[in-house]
Order: sequence, then C-alpha cells, then structure tokens
Amino acid sequence: MILSSEGTKKIPCLLTDKGFFIIIRLNYQQTLASTQIAP
Repeated sequence: MILSSEGTKKIPCLLTDKGFFIIIRLNYQQTLASTQIAP
C-alpha cells in the first residue's frame, strides 16, 4: 500500500480507466517483487 501512494506521485495524472488500471498493476508487481526480496 505504501508503493501505491508513491507510484501515483511519479506518474503525471494518468487517471483514465486504462491508465489507472496500469498503475494498479505496476504497484501490484512491485509489491510482489518486494515481498520476494524481503518476505
């Protein structure tokens, strides 16, 4: 959940349906990667 707030700050207002969905997928993949590195 921490990554989602910072991830949206980096992306300049892509608040379309597809853009928002892509942001969620990227943040979800980042959380999976972080959990694999430090479970």
